[in-house]
Amino acid sequence: MGATYVYDGKTGARLTTYTHPQPQPDGRFSDGFNAGMAVGDLGNSSLPDLLQGAPGQSVNSAGDGRSYVMNGEASSGRGRQFAILDDATPEPGGQFGSAQTGVGDLVGGTNPANEVLVGSFAPFTINTEFTNSQLINDAFIMNPNSERVLQTILDPDRAAGSGFGVGITPMGDLNEDGFLDFSISSYLSDAPPNGAPSQGRAFIFRSNNRSAAAPRLYVTWLQASEVGLYRFPVPGNPINAMRSDDGGETWETPTRVSGSDRTRVVAASPVVGPNGSLNVVYLDLGEDSLDYEGAHEGQGGAPYDGTWALVHAQSSDQGATWDEAVVEDRLVPSERFIVFTPPFPSVAVDQDSGKLYAAFHDQRLGDQDAWMWSLPEGAAGWRGPTRINDTPERDKTSQYLPKIAVAPDGRVDAVYYDRRADRGNVRNQVSLQSSSDEGDSFGKRVRLSDASFSSEIGYGNERDLPDLGSRLGLISTDSRAFAVWTDTRAGTVASNKQDIARGVVAFSDPPRLSKPVEYLLRFGGIALALLGLLMLALAVLRSRRAA
Repeated sequence: MGATYVYDGKTGARLTTYTHPQPQPDGRFSDGFNAGMAVGDLGNSSLPDLLQGAPGQSVNSAGDGRSYVMNGEASSGRGRQFAILDDATPEPGGQFGSAQTGVGDLVGGTNPANEVLVGSFAPFTINTEFTNSQLINDAFIMNPNSERVLQTILDPDRAAGSGFGVGITPMGDLNEDGFLDFSISSYLSDAPPNGAPSQGRAFIFRSNNRSAAAPRLYVTWLQASEVGLYRFPVPGNPINAMRSDDGGETWETPTRVSGSDRTRVVAASPVVGPNGSLNVVYLDLGEDSLDYEGAHEGQGGAPYDGTWALVHAQSSDQGATWDEAVVEDRLVPSERFIVFTPPFPSVAVDQDSGKLYAAFHDQRLGDQDAWMWSLPEGAAGWRGPTRINDTPERDKTSQYLPKIAVAPDGRVDAVYYDRRADRGNVRNQVSLQSSSDEGDSFGKRVRLSDASFSSEIGYGNERDLPDLGSRLGLISTDSRAFAVWTDTRAGTVASNKQDIARGVVAFSDPPRLSKPVEYLLRFGGIALALLGLLMLALAVLRSRRAA
């Protein structure tokens, strides 16, 4: 069952004993890998209090765990439990409460205001009844006074059986925002660099003062004055943006993003940079009335025979004013579309360097290829494009609708629909390629879909304009890329059934030279170069003497 003993720090005398408030066999009261920082005053008295876990406690199921908030006023000889913290997502064998730490006052508004962070020991335990090797753990920031979960911290890898949450270590205020930052370990993680089983991993989580106090949201849209069947009757509809500084409770007045001279704009894709700037990339269709005003009457056929532009708008004052730059002014259209569901470009930003990336497809080489452009922080203009797909040029297959994301370590990932395996250019696969040199080149493709599927299944196929959606989804971490896409393998032309499919790619760190070897090669190379010059000089001198 377990107990906790409190000792006098000066004399070493035992002051009091805290025993299990709800005794159970295998409850393991006070068991845990680390207790972290002192929790401070959590309520009920003015003295510092205790948070004691019972990870083997069976609350809703066997071994899901519980934590007890114990009164620091223990003059009666036994501390009194005055609050209970339970796992917000309880699972058998979860062992909630096996790791915990105080985190100070994170949100205010309560008295006392101190919060705690509680994790789990799962998947394994000394009691095999509680073992749950398929469990994906979470950690929770909680307010003991209200017994309420304030924030859930997910395992970044979402890996079953990794043991995320077994160790929680306060690290001080790393980003100087006035709040505690901390690390959480996954002691059974199979993480990179070498992929060895159960080697373990630790994640550092940094707080965000502004987001906690006033989460800022942006929304962008195309503001149409009038709509018709498959069309906008007149051009001139702007792309607008709007901001909320209180998590969506209220919204500021919308502002116009697209320039007034751009009368046929669609497909706004926003991203916020590390300095708070709002960046929107969109398509300017130019004179394309075929798609914008629906001159095709919703029927498939040859694409618009002019060019489009890819445009970047940036605001450094939360959307009040906008600067504009052209990413690419000679996009070659490859398909017709319904103007309400256009193909969207993709935009991403490196949150460390501020470098922006934009991606889209066109058929400048005769068939659809996926392309990416980049804009380093402070650069005068966009660079590129870099061809993403590694198929032979002009191979008469389509690679299109790229979605890009930047991992925290700077790796750039791109996922796209890929028809390289079908010479008839109908059946899609989904491929992912990555760049480790800031978008200058991309490595070999990784196939995500385990089966090909038809691109001709979906709403509008009876008009030769089947709709697979306007974009794919992609999230990148240092160790993984998570992609989602529209998949039609379970559908037919008659049913038009589509599903959302997903794929995950795991990454290892690229091999690096150790510092001693790096210095040896660098200075060794210089030494060899100098030796070569010396030998050349000696040879010239000897030849002159011989003459």
